[in-house]
Amino acid sequence: MKLRAILVGVLLATPAFGQTPDDRFGPDDLARLASVEGPVASPRDGSIVYSLKTTNGEADKQQSDLWRVGWSDGQPMALTHTPGSSEWQPQFSQDGRWLAFLADRGGDHAETQVWIMAAGGGEAPLVTKIPVRV
Repeated sequence: MKLRAILVGVLLATPAFGQTPDDRFGPDDLARLASVEGPVASPRDGSIVYSLKTTNGEADKQQSDLWRVGWSDGQPMALTHTPGSSEWQPQFSQDGRWLAFLADRGGDHAETQVWIMAAGGGEAPLVTKIPVRV
């Protein structure tokens, strides 16, 4: 009985039962976190498009890309992959065939502009060219 009490005490005193200190979440893990922002549902097929914000370690900055996940299969698919820029705030056209979004493509000093692509992905042409941020 006394041995059981000692074992329970040791287990309760362990910060994360079953984990070694190297397995615990720490400051170095912060760069691996990702956040989902601005999810929108397609009026066509119910899929969801969202912006996934991650840390670009090489550039030492936050960066986001657009992803799409099917309602029926749940499989995420990257719509954009632009390590030097970010895309966010996706919006579907009324018929669900097109996806407009904001992006800061074009280098370090690029202004935020509106871009558009087919809802399933592909090349995205620039829609606006305003000298200041949209």
